Amino acid sequence: MNNEEEKVEGLLAESYKRKIGRMTFQVSSFGNDHSGYTAHQLILQMLGDRIA
Repeated sequence: MNNEEEKVEGLLAESYKRKIGRMTFQVSSFGNDHSGYTAHQLILQMLGDRIA
């Protein structure tokens, strides 16, 4: 399996564009079945690290 096939397998939602001011962001989401942490856990850990 190559990287393109791997990315499509882990795709959580279709990507979309979001424009803020003059900047356009391409938003996408992928999951990893082999991870020991959920996306929510990783976000909370990141936020906790910022205030600690």
